[in-house]
Amino acid sequence: MGQALLSRFSQNILVFFALLLILILLNPITASADQIKLGVLASRGTEKCLKKWQATADYLTQQIPDHTFTISPLDFKHVKPAVSADAVDFILTNPAQYVDLEINHGVTRLVTLKNLVGNIAVTSFAGVIFTRSDRKDIRVLADFKHKSFMAVSEMSFGGYLTVCRELKEAGIDLHKNSSVLCYGHTHDRVVEAVKNGEVDVGMVRSDTLEHLANEGKIRLDEFHVIRLPGEHPHSVNLPILHSTRYYPEWPLAKLQHVSETLSKKVAVALLTLPPDSPAALAAHCHGWTVPLNYQTIHDCLKILRFGPYKAAGVFSFQDVFKRYWHVPMFGVIFLLVAFAVAVYVSRINRRLQYAIDVQNHEITERKLVESTLHQSEVKLRNIVETSSDWIWEMNEKGVYTYISPRVHEILGYTPEEMLGKTPFDYMMPEEDERVSGLFGTIAASQKAFKFLENTHLHKDGHPVFLETSGSPLFDQNGKHYGYHGIDRDVTERKQKEAKLLNATTQIEQLFSANPLILISMDENGRIRHWNPAAEKLLSIPASQAIGQIFTQCAIPWEWTHVLKNFRDILLRDKPIQISNIHFKHPDKIDGILNILITLIPTDTPDTSKYLLVGTDITERALLETQLLQAQKLESIGQLSAGIAHELNTPIQYVGDNLRFLQDSFGYLFRLLEEVRHCIDSSKNKSLSSEQCGNVKIYLILWKNSLSSSARSLIKNME
Repeated sequence: MGQALLSRFSQNILVFFALLLILILLNPITASADQIKLGVLASRGTEKCLKKWQATADYLTQQIPDHTFTISPLDFKHVKPAVSADAVDFILTNPAQYVDLEINHGVTRLVTLKNLVGNIAVTSFAGVIFTRSDRKDIRVLADFKHKSFMAVSEMSFGGYLTVCRELKEAGIDLHKNSSVLCYGHTHDRVVEAVKNGEVDVGMVRSDTLEHLANEGKIRLDEFHVIRLPGEHPHSVNLPILHSTRYYPEWPLAKLQHVSETLSKKVAVALLTLPPDSPAALAAHCHGWTVPLNYQTIHDCLKILRFGPYKAAGVFSFQDVFKRYWHVPMFGVIFLLVAFAVAVYVSRINRRLQYAIDVQNHEITERKLVESTLHQSEVKLRNIVETSSDWIWEMNEKGVYTYISPRVHEILGYTPEEMLGKTPFDYMMPEEDERVSGLFGTIAASQKAFKFLENTHLHKDGHPVFLETSGSPLFDQNGKHYGYHGIDRDVTERKQKEAKLLNATTQIEQLFSANPLILISMDENGRIRHWNPAAEKLLSIPASQAIGQIFTQCAIPWEWTHVLKNFRDILLRDKPIQISNIHFKHPDKIDGILNILITLIPTDTPDTSKYLLVGTDITERALLETQLLQAQKLESIGQLSAGIAHELNTPIQYVGDNLRFLQDSFGYLFRLLEEVRHCIDSSKNKSLSSEQCGNVKIYLILWKNSLSSSARSLIKNME
């Protein structure tokens, strides 16, 4: 009994470890979040492999900063074991090994290499069979008999398999016709062996001789490339020395454990690799392209019965049974089914009537649903066709597939005229370039967008300003196939905004050109405007003053007198006038100012609430003083009369000036307030023609008041 328990315990332990092993094998291994290994077939040796591809790894690390890419050079024999053990995350190898890995290990190609031959980018390569140019005894296939051959490896596609296919189709077996068939394991070694006379004939992939010649290791005239009989029409245009038909270039493939997200990032990075980048120059390539069709590789391997097709065409009894076991099985099943059908038919007749009733009921319900759907479509079409906006739909290439009739009122074209065209066909070239760039970015993100402003040309030639919004379209599989959205005609709003901007510019120009000191402040006393007259008289640049608290600004005047009155206006919200404020002129001469601080009504935060108007009366005060001194020399009677007269004249002059300022700036403040309201309405897209009209009215009133006040001032001076 104890032995039985021990045996059962041992069996349980074995089952446990077996299940644990299955879970480990089934659990997908994810690539390291830090280090990603890029396995590369080192067909020319490890050193040259690292030199050629390390820059590409650095480029991927730069483009995908959350991962570090490294190169793992692999010879022909270690590529498959490395993939089997998941020792690498991506594999770059020849097409034959890729096909084997695709079938047996489930790797997936992402991109195909664009090789660079001279200045020409090619995505194909071929095999080359060559001898020394002084071997006149080897020129045609018949000369191969009893000659020694060297290939790169029995797994080298360009340096062995491509040539074997051509020779096999020509009826030549290298193993039987050659005296020696050996392998050099690198392309460089094969070329070196032929050059040194160690073997008679060599086999390498195309562009190998050109690369070695560019590196100065050989001269092309030292070798003779043998063209195999039967020129292949699809390979004659290859700009390199070759002997066989051409095949697609090396693919870069991902292993099964690599995530789709990382794979897409790597593919996008390589597809956008510039041809003049350090990575492309180091790899002697022109970048990468989308993965090509590798069916020709499958065909070649099938003909040679190599790799995954090694046992193709050879069948045993077990293979026949495995493939056709279903034939006898289906015979037995057929007899059983025939008997069951005989029993089942009797029941079918009873259920048939019930099924017909159910079907009739479903047909009735379906017709009702179709009728409801038709009514909904009619309602939707009525809404679309009566909408004031232009509704559209386009495919993934930006070509219109539906346009509502409203477009005729907006652009003058009928929907039929615009179907099959893009919105960029109706734009000026510079607008086309601007909008197509913006829309290209939006389409690439496959996201919705709103209020994209653009300008179309009406059929009669005048511009139409549109505001476009759209949403992406996806099919049931989640594939993006276009956009639908609306275009709104905002031409009238744009025209009003232009007029408002023009009016605002004029007001700013008048504000800047005014000879009086003009300083505006917000409700917190922070300076918002500082005109050129203030810069000149107070010796403080606008860039230094704007943004400061008024009471903290270093204005060179009697602050005690100013602050006392400024606090009054803050507390009472009433305009005040401060006279005879002494200040320093830019030339250090004492001057006198009269200032008026008034309120600007506003409901908008962070805008001007107070306006300070300052007048330099230094020269006038000096003239008054000189005149007073001259009058003292006259008689007492004349002095008294003169004093009375002269005192009356300045007071009247000051009063007229104050009335001028009150009239003129009253309209000016109201004009500024209307302009601000218009700007706020424009931001909220609620600007009305009535608001624009108010701006024009107060602008005219202000100009008229200025002219009237000026005439009154001249009359009083006279």
